[in-house]
Amino acid sequence: MDRKLDRANLGIVTALAFLVAMFFRWHYKSDWFEFFGFVTGVIGVYLVAVEHIWNFPVGLVNVTLYGYVFFSTRLFADMSLQVFFFLQGVMGWWQWSKNKPKLPKLSWPYWVGILLAMIAGLVIFVPGVRMLKFPEFFGTKLFTDVVGPMALLALWTLGWWIWARRTSSDSLQITSLSWLSRVAVVAAIALGTLLYIPIIRHFKGDVPELDSLLTVSSIAAQFLLNGKRVENWVIWILVDIMYIGLYWHRNLESTAVLYAIFLVLAVMGLVNWIRLMRSDAAVDASAA
Repeated sequence: MDRKLDRANLGIVTALAFLVAMFFRWHYKSDWFEFFGFVTGVIGVYLVAVEHIWNFPVGLVNVTLYGYVFFSTRLFADMSLQVFFFLQGVMGWWQWSKNKPKLPKLSWPYWVGILLAMIAGLVIFVPGVRMLKFPEFFGTKLFTDVVGPMALLALWTLGWWIWARRTSSDSLQITSLSWLSRVAVVAAIALGTLLYIPIIRHFKGDVPELDSLLTVSSIAAQFLLNGKRVENWVIWILVDIMYIGLYWHRNLESTAVLYAIFLVLAVMGLVNWIRLMRSDAAVDASAA
């Protein structure tokens, strides 16, 4: 279920995120992409930890910003991971909402509105970002093949989510995996890492073995998070520890600190989700 948001705590988390981001902006000369990526990252993970659905739109902004950060630092596995996170964020937003997995019947004015929104978004988005003068970004296939479709998909999905919501109280609850499923997840991560290493080596990415392991592990964790499986936090804790060293190695100091904050939030999220899972189970047992 979607928990009630404590706005005071959210305000404190947001303010602290801005203060830390400003420190790194001033001390380490981090760019604005990393600045806002830091802020949205902290807010997004906090919202996940308290089991609130608005972690997904915040997360979509975050992965878009970090997609560029990782592209510019040649962390290609992490860049591709942001594309995956964007698509998974879209799917997770839908899974966490109160609607059943069924497409609504929509009238033609809705589809016309979505089309106009797409056109307007591109008209505003493309010239606006070009004014930031990042020719190396627009000189690659990344913009046409990734950013453009991502923007259109975000607009379409937002409309879908708004129109598809139902009044039913049914919602996804926090659960845990069986031991067999846990073994399967570990095996899938190992196999995926072995398959991904040659791809990163081909593109001459930095530290391909570690990069691949972290990428595949993050994908597994995101799948589990979307399904509200409590084990997602265990994977995120291990991933965050390794990412701290990787990003510091790449001179992304503010991102390394961001993942240190992620680590703390992941531990909090694990404890909170276990508590909520047991609480929901007790309520279900008493109602049975």
